[in-house]
Amino acid sequence: MKADTSEALVRKLEIELKDLKEEMDNLWAAGIHSCGPQCKRPACLARKQRDSALAIADKLESLLRYHLQHREQSQRFLEDEEGYSEEKQAIIALAHLKSVIK
Repeated sequence: MKADTSEALVRKLEIELKDLKEEMDNLWAAGIHSCGPQCKRPACLARKQRDSALAIADKLESLLRYHLQHREQSQRFLEDEEGYSEEKQAIIALAHLKSVIK
């Protein structure tokens, strides 16, 4: 009977220890640290994903501007009723996206 009680107590303490270690890890992860490329902390992953999304948006905006510049030089193209080409609308949408991501 005592063995069962002791085993149950040990299991309970092991669970409590595991929970406390996780809480300590979370508190430590919330602090300032040197982040490396392999860091898996949620805040770091979110920052990396945001930075990646911004880099992709910047590259796409650059490509659209390049395309628009060359297209305007070689020919006039159809514009909507407000005078915006599809490329210009895409650039405006990207600017809005980047402001939301930041």
